[in-house]
Amino acid sequence: MVVLAAALLLPVLAYTLTVLVPFATSDLDELPLPELAAGALAPGWPHSGALDLAGVAALVLVLLGALLSLGGAALQLLALLPADRRTLTPWVAAALALVAVGSVATLYWFLSPLGSALTSWQLD
Repeated sequence: MVVLAAALLLPVLAYTLTVLVPFATSDLDELPLPELAAGALAPGWPHSGALDLAGVAALVLVLLGALLSLGGAALQLLALLPADRRTLTPWVAAALALVAVGSVATLYWFLSPLGSALTSWQLD
């Protein structure tokens, strides 16, 4: 359970630090979504090769981490439920459900209009 939470939270933290924080601080958030998706640059963007590479790596890792965490939480819940209810404490079930909800929310972010525009912009 802790491994699944770390597989979700660490890439989300890396994505936040390498993509979302520079995006918000460089006034790119004021651009219309079609311009952002087209790869527009703002004058305040800290454009460097290392930050761009780290952002793309974080993008890939956060998607893989969310899918891995969602699948792992679902498999653990399915494996524990029918066998013996005494082995599944309410805290473990709640933590696995929280990991699953966090994974779904992360995946939903990338499917949202802003998330998909930001992904297109990051990959340009």
